Amino acid sequence: MARLQDLLRRTTSGAAWLPEIDGLRFVAILPVVLQHLLERFYRYTQVDKPAALFDDQLAFFISRGTVGVFLFFAISGFVLALPFAKSVLNDKPPVPLKQYYLRRLTRIEPPYLIWMTVFALVLLVKGTYLLPELFQHWLATVTYTHNLIFHDYTRINPVAWSLEVEIQFYLVAPFLAMAYFRVRNKWYRRIGLVTVIFLAITLQTYSGGPIPFWLKASILGQIQHFLIGFLLTDLYLTEWKAGVAKHRIWDFLAVLAFVVMCYTWSSEYLKNLLFALALCTLFVAAFKSVVFRQMLQNTWIAVTGGMCYTIYLIHLPFLEGFMHISNKIALGNGFWLNFILQVCICLPVVWGISALFFILLEKPFMQKKFPVPAWGRTLWHRLFRKAGSTAIILVCSFSLSIAYAQSDSTLVPLTTTLAVDSLTATPPLLALKLKPIATLCDLALLNAHDLKARQFDMDKQVLAVSVQRRGWAELLSVNLSALYGNASALDANSDAFGTRYVLTDRKQTGYNVSVALKITGADVLTRGQKAEMLRLQGQKMLEEQEALKEEIRATVILMYCQLELALKLIRAKIETVESSRVALTVAERYFKAGNLPLGEYSTINTVFNNAREQLIVAQAEAQKQVLLLRAYIGADIWQR
Repeated sequence: MARLQDLLRRTTSGAAWLPEIDGLRFVAILPVVLQHLLERFYRYTQVDKPAALFDDQLAFFISRGTVGVFLFFAISGFVLALPFAKSVLNDKPPVPLKQYYLRRLTRIEPPYLIWMTVFALVLLVKGTYLLPELFQHWLATVTYTHNLIFHDYTRINPVAWSLEVEIQFYLVAPFLAMAYFRVRNKWYRRIGLVTVIFLAITLQTYSGGPIPFWLKASILGQIQHFLIGFLLTDLYLTEWKAGVAKHRIWDFLAVLAFVVMCYTWSSEYLKNLLFALALCTLFVAAFKSVVFRQMLQNTWIAVTGGMCYTIYLIHLPFLEGFMHISNKIALGNGFWLNFILQVCICLPVVWGISALFFILLEKPFMQKKFPVPAWGRTLWHRLFRKAGSTAIILVCSFSLSIAYAQSDSTLVPLTTTLAVDSLTATPPLLALKLKPIATLCDLALLNAHDLKARQFDMDKQVLAVSVQRRGWAELLSVNLSALYGNASALDANSDAFGTRYVLTDRKQTGYNVSVALKITGADVLTRGQKAEMLRLQGQKMLEEQEALKEEIRATVILMYCQLELALKLIRAKIETVESSRVALTVAERYFKAGNLPLGEYSTINTVFNNAREQLIVAQAEAQKQVLLLRAYIGADIWQR
């Protein structure tokens, strides 16, 4: 067991190994895997399930697993800033930029390139996409530009969006770290960093509209999370260098911080600020807590966190494929019982596959310094000498993928390639292949104008709820008044000695400030009902949107089936035309030889002409179905 732990423990780049950081990586990767497992279980299972994940609080909580990605960003900020901070704060030798970038390239790129290529080949063999289209996405993915070019998740492996953000941060991290840690006064630089984090969140929230995907999935949309790692690096090297004071209160704060992160991940401004604070708290608790820190330092947790890069790269495609098999295993019809069963089945499988490929395809590239021939020999040795059984498994899996793709493909009947006249030659429609029906449904949902309009209405409803929650501010008023002036008074005093006049100067100064809160009885009694009405309206709009989605999907499926029927009818008509053409050729030979009466020859010729006319009608009908489906979807329906 100890040997296996040593084999799975990642190789550091020369710095002291921090088990807390690898433990935090485990905390980051686990919710991501659970979220993707829940989504696929919800999609493919046949057991009873809530109408939407938001209807169940526990399911909603698990569906927030993306917060683990932001924890990964903070960890990257901490790890990458550490050597540059040491060179400035601890008077260590400076980090050569060439060595830094070469280390990032040789550490990150080889496993990424290998896996993205493997997944692209699987999609190509399955026939999900044609080569020209798939090559574009593969090239953009392996060059970390898919978010910028296509403004969408990569079709090869959607989780790669965050790796593009990481690469952008890797490029600028040395310059950001050196600029930050060169500020000698620790309070100046920390206050400045917190200010930058605050301004980044403010600009992202109030940028004049919804943040586009390419901007959100970039360093500009995620910079605050990396800078939190910078702040923790500062604390680690200055405040905690003599030791970290631990207290059990941080165990409670760690749990609270994670829960707060799950419920404050949104586009709302105050929630974004609270999310950043909770992320920082969770990171600090990794060093200052007692039980939570011991959990992070557990060998198996730290080892699993250390191979999180491989887990992150491969878990989604493997879950997508494996769930088609494992979902057939069920205990009754309960949702949570069967989900726990799938967790017990799928997570060990994902862990085992990840551990195997971590040893084979990631750990060889963790060596700090290695010439290309050395790591090349190491990789060859591991793959082809120590992992013969693994290679056999991969070959068998690849062969099964080919068999599945062949069984799923639509083949043109052989008779269509034997025809000789222009009508019976393979029509362009039969030479093309329709996109999968799931893809067509997604395109229809993406381009549906009614759906977009309903989404605008839902956004307005969310704003209405937000305004209602802040309605109390309309009842609050602040009044300010001030008085200032000069006056003179002439007083006359009379007595037995005569009259005396006294001139007195007077200055008047005063001010009045008042705050009034006007709450009517009707407002007190109906505020809750108004909020509930808005919530119910939002729920109704959500249900209407889901109903519209189902209607769009049903329409696409119906039109898809009609088009498939029209294409099959063309093939049948081609076979009829071909057989009648052969009959006409033979009849013509007999007729010219005088062995066939004119009436019979005329009948055969009529059958041939009728078959041709029916083929023309069938082709026109199919073309009409193509145009209708394309117009309804709003995009190309063929695989190019």
